[in-house]
Amino acid sequence: MIMKILSGCIVLNEKKEIFLLWRNKHSWYETPGGKIDPEECFDVKNPTIPELQHAAIRELNEEVKGITCIREIKYFGSVNFQIPDKREATAHKFIVYVEGNLSPNEDIFDAKKSRFFSISELKKQPLSRDLSLLLEKIQLELNL
Repeated sequence: MIMKILSGCIVLNEKKEIFLLWRNKHSWYETPGGKIDPEECFDVKNPTIPELQHAAIRELNEEVKGITCIREIKYFGSVNFQIPDKREATAHKFIVYVEGNLSPNEDIFDAKKSRFFSISELKKQPLSRDLSLLLEKIQLELNL
């Protein structure tokens, strides 16, 4: 079975709070992101960092409204994990500093629960598997 390749964004504001989306289907918070589309890369099994970044920004724009400025974007890292349907996946994440009045695409996410969190608040929330696995690294590398 082919491993699923995902790309997403750890969205930060000027206070270094992380914007998370609430997915009712799984009852957890997650970062904006999703699967790489085959037409976005030369080799879908081995996408390059620029191809992953393009997919991450596309997903961010599909899932989050109100971004007025992306101040910085950089590759953060990846994690292997199992998605809810039991398939193996690799999630690549980019750190993205944004400005704006952010809100989720309400066709997919719960607008009342999606918001910015401090790292201490985040540790008390139900999180997607990939985000849970990256939380300590996020805290250490971003000095949160």
